[in-house]
Amino acid sequence: MKKRIVIKLSGRVFAMDNVKLLKDWAEFLVNISKVCQPIIIAGGGNIARHYINHARSSGADESTLDELGIEI
Repeated sequence: MKKRIVIKLSGRVFAMDNVKLLKDWAEFLVNISKVCQPIIIAGGGNIARHYINHARSSGADESTLDELGIEI
């Protein structure tokens, strides 16, 4: 079994203006998967924080805010 590594990518990596960065990460992950099993955690970045802040100001509870952050 290959060793697992966890890599957290910022939500900025997935922004439309970062296509080259996303392609670079994809290439890196394909290459690294030959020697280990990468586990990718994707952050929501500024977009997630924007929606979470709006939901919070509208009275959403912490559980709902967590779910919103996960879904974005």
